[in-house]
Amino acid sequence: MSQGEPAPSATLAADTKPAVSAPSSAKPGKPAPDAATDHSGPPNAEKCLEAIWEQLIAVTPSRGRSMSTVVLQDTKVLLSSWEVAAFVSEGDQEAEDLRRAVVARALLAVAMDQRKRSGEESALSAALSLARSEASYFQGRVEQAKRAKNTEAAVNLGISTKRLLSFVEEAEKL
Repeated sequence: MSQGEPAPSATLAADTKPAVSAPSSAKPGKPAPDAATDHSGPPNAEKCLEAIWEQLIAVTPSRGRSMSTVVLQDTKVLLSSWEVAAFVSEGDQEAEDLRRAVVARALLAVAMDQRKRSGEESALSAALSLARSEASYFQGRVEQAKRAKNTEAAVNLGISTKRLLSFVEEAEKL
């Protein structure tokens, strides 16, 4: 980590990055039941990341598809093509950042739906806190990509960050 770069959130540390091959508990073609369908509480970042990854690798990739949908606890989360690519192919720091942005957005979406259904605010409060800190980190990463003249990384992470911030604004209204 370079000096001046914000520290990554403890709940989305680099060790939560998915492996290239399916985990031994995963059944090809099926999402992780504990993270995707368990309604006992909010998913944690690692389970969320794994559930998204497993759903994406279970689907045959199709060329030209601009958006994909994953479902976590009955909440649909839309992913752009570059976000999907960050999950399904070997990646670098840019892919790790995109995965973190998707997980933060997914956790917030699930917490928003839970808040609407049950009125429970603790999960939403925790997801909002995480999303805000992650958005701040991503804004710094976008600036670094711009300085490095990595236009694709700056644009992709910039759009994913704006989508996260849009979710934050919506959640704050609940």
